[in-house]
Amino acid sequence: RKRRMVPLAGSDSRNGKHLHPTMFVAAPARTPQALREGFLRGRMCVRSPEPCGLRVYVDDEGLPHGVGESVRAKQRIELRWQGDGEVFKNGESYGAYDGHVTVPAESGCMLLRLVADGGYSAPVYVNCPFADIETLP
Repeated sequence: RKRRMVPLAGSDSRNGKHLHPTMFVAAPARTPQALREGFLRGRMCVRSPEPCGLRVYVDDEGLPHGVGESVRAKQRIELRWQGDGEVFKNGESYGAYDGHVTVPAESGCMLLRLVADGGYSAPVYVNCPFADIETLP
């Protein structure tokens, strides 16, 4: 539909007498402003915090990007995370890997997501002009 997606979940689930969080925000700090910015930018994971640890490296840049970000790539996208996980490209499984995979860049828009530890990440938008965020409300 050519618009950004923000995965959301209930604030917790009840399993017997225990409460389990179901929504996680990838934020640099636990401050109201950092959490608000992470939420507005779609840096979300559901059911487990593990997919929010995804780090994305583009071409030969050394700067890591995270879930919910929009990046431009000409050659490759390298995905890194802790443990086992399954990568989804445009909604279809790209395969299961142990913490690392390199995906060739495409000229068109590509959405990459990570499923790890029973949780799901927000997409990383690759070469998707509609996903660029310049300012926050």
